[in-house]
Amino acid sequence: MKNECPKWIKFLKEVVGDDVAIEQLRFWMKSLVAGERMHQALLLVGPGLGKSTLAQVVAQMVGSDSVSRVDSFLKTTCLAPLKNSRLNICEEDFNFSRCSARLKSIMGGDTQLSRYPYQRVAEEFVFEGALLFTHNGQIKEQSLSLEGRLLRIPFEGPAPAQLNFELRDELLAELEQIKSWALEGGK
Repeated sequence: MKNECPKWIKFLKEVVGDDVAIEQLRFWMKSLVAGERMHQALLLVGPGLGKSTLAQVVAQMVGSDSVSRVDSFLKTTCLAPLKNSRLNICEEDFNFSRCSARLKSIMGGDTQLSRYPYQRVAEEFVFEGALLFTHNGQIKEQSLSLEGRLLRIPFEGPAPAQLNFELRDELLAELEQIKSWALEGGK
């Protein structure tokens, strides 16, 4: 199976490096692709490159029409895009301590209230999708309530000698093979 998406495997080895973390990522992606209920958010963290590229590939796996980009969970007007989303991506400098109770509730399958701005009626929903966060630095807000709900994948690798500006497109060319790779994970 490893030879079917060689650029993807090479990319993961370069940006993550750790085989255990790669298998954890693979299992998380398997659950996402299979449409399973996600109780753990993916946190791509560290100073290394590749977090946004990985997030873009994962977004394409579920389909861009199924991806939301809510980056604040404090108000009900912020939650409305989550209702029909399979994946929500929050990029950089997310404040976990301010939103930890709401995130725990969302990931735990609790009913949420949402409304669009200027809409008087709030709607109830349960978020059935997955959350993906990218963060450059160390997470200072160590919330114990979120500790088991965040799958941390460290991006500590050194910057490559030469950046590949076509990498995203090269990885997307392997998208079907990457989906197969994810679905084979955890066996």
